Amino acid sequence: MTVQALTMKSRDMLRDLIATYWQQVKEAPLQGRRVAWCSGISPIDLLKVMDFTLVFPENYAATCGARKVATMFCERAESFGYSPDICSYARNGLGSVLSGDVEHCPVGGLPRPDLLLINSYCAPITKWFEELSRFFKVPLIIVEQPFRHDNLNPQENKELVRQAMQQLRDIVTFLEEFTGKRFDYDRLQESVAVSSQCSLLWNEVLEMGKHIPAPFTCFDYFNSLFPIMCLRGEPATVTYYQQLKSDLAERVARKIGAIPQEKYRLYWDNIPIWFKLRELSQKFASYNANLVTGVYPYTWALTDLDPKQPLESITRSMIYFVTNAGIRGRADFITKLVQDYSLDGLVAQSSRSCRLMNMGQYDIMNLVTQRTGCPAVFIEGDMCDERVYSESEVDSKIDAFMELLAQRSRAS
Repeated sequence: MTVQALTMKSRDMLRDLIATYWQQVKEAPLQGRRVAWCSGISPIDLLKVMDFTLVFPENYAATCGARKVATMFCERAESFGYSPDICSYARNGLGSVLSGDVEHCPVGGLPRPDLLLINSYCAPITKWFEELSRFFKVPLIIVEQPFRHDNLNPQENKELVRQAMQQLRDIVTFLEEFTGKRFDYDRLQESVAVSSQCSLLWNEVLEMGKHIPAPFTCFDYFNSLFPIMCLRGEPATVTYYQQLKSDLAERVARKIGAIPQEKYRLYWDNIPIWFKLRELSQKFASYNANLVTGVYPYTWALTDLDPKQPLESITRSMIYFVTNAGIRGRADFITKLVQDYSLDGLVAQSSRSCRLMNMGQYDIMNLVTQRTGCPAVFIEGDMCDERVYSESEVDSKIDAFMELLAQRSRAS
């Protein structure tokens, strides 16, 4: 996180929000509350209505990555026979669970789940949670995730929503049987209403990056993702993003940029390299370059949640998030970012173990470059596994890319 970002009021609020969340998670079993482990894109509002405490192993893996213990847990998973080629989030999660190494787990590890809930948008996550289901001997709910191909017509898109929404009704029936409680649709509307507020505010926070100079960096956005990922639908999340938006608006009014001498405005593609956030932020800042936007934070920037139609809204949010689209659809989205954020270049992180985010990445970046003239650089890394990251190689690619941008700037 940049030095200037550290002075904002929302920073302390975020720290307290995260600490309170983990305290509540750890206390949930002691208070007789059921715990559900969920994927990041899943119908969590259904579980909130039934009073589950929600835990997100993907986010926890990112936390392990940031605290530089994920590689160790990946190695532990490999010692149990899991391939080093599978998702490092999954290997981190399996290694931390199977090893029972609470000492090295951030916040002492995760409480035992009573239920697992995922969307099938990612095959490794599906297999990961299947393993967890067998290990803990708890039910696993898998919501079949329809993919939005580029050439679907309006009727086909409507059918995707209809079929997926029927799955949510089936989940409601299961939850009533599993908990012995009646599902409260009024509470569902309330939850979706708050989720809508959270998502709209997050979208407004992201759009602050359109200002020149930008008051935040994409690395700062990555650090601010926790509430929208783990506490979506909570009033405290609304309060936090209201404060963050206010902090950024003040910076915009005073023309304070996250990078004091902002010269280049860049885009980040793919998942963050959690164990190198600070170093990469400093590397680009040394060139007066600000990564002002990226596709990953927009996954949770949902702008059409309607509490009056909660099931349909939840369904649409599972289908119409930005990366659940074909190559042309994703290229269209990034092309618009280039225009809206006045971008000078594209930084594409080719993640070693995330097949989903890598799918079509070269074609997408090349298509955006052809459309906009915005050059791209590819750096190889991973979300969590430090063993596949070469600092010297990444540094040399960034150096060459920034020299290219400097030449283009001198020629213009």
